[in-house]
Amino acid sequence: MVQVTVYDSSAVVPRHLDYLEARNLRPGSIKQRRRLLQRVCRFTGGHVISVTAEQLTQYLSRPGRCPDTRRSELSHLRSFYRWAIREGLLTTDPTVGIETPKVPCRLPRPMPDEHVERALANAPNHRVKPALLLAAYAGLRAIEIAQLRADDFRWTADPPFISCATRKAEGKRPCLSQTFSLPSCVPAESRTLAGCSGCATDGTATSRRIK
Repeated sequence: MVQVTVYDSSAVVPRHLDYLEARNLRPGSIKQRRRLLQRVCRFTGGHVISVTAEQLTQYLSRPGRCPDTRRSELSHLRSFYRWAIREGLLTTDPTVGIETPKVPCRLPRPMPDEHVERALANAPNHRVKPALLLAAYAGLRAIEIAQLRADDFRWTADPPFISCATRKAEGKRPCLSQTFSLPSCVPAESRTLAGCSGCATDGTATSRRIK
């Protein structure tokens, strides 16, 4: 393993973040990676490159960390150390022998109807209410709603539906496409939704993106 000390936090991490920027990753993903590497630097005394598998295991096993968080952090670390090997900073990956934490299956926890009604009644503008309806009754996640485009809406279908593609970054191909039915309460807001998404009321679409 290549030993890097003084440059661990002061040069290697910014260099890695520049690599992520060049790959056009989401700002949120880059922010998560930066914060994780900073935490590892503090935990190991700045030795994010010359770290051992035992140290990383101790870091991931810190009390109060749920399995989802540990799994996500390990995924980020694996990506970082693969990059470090390609860059010639390491010869072996310290995460190779670390097993991925098992995440227990959980049942969905939908928001109670009274909370949904309160949120809809207090929606601050005409863009927020359609987003709340899509989240509450069509099952879309926040990131899916934020990435919706006008031509994702199929208003003239019977029944209407949304074809939702998860887009990793601007200009990249969608990595996942899902279809969500629009329940009966959403078409009642169809003209408002159409106005937000850039769709004409006859179901045709323009190129304007939902924001």
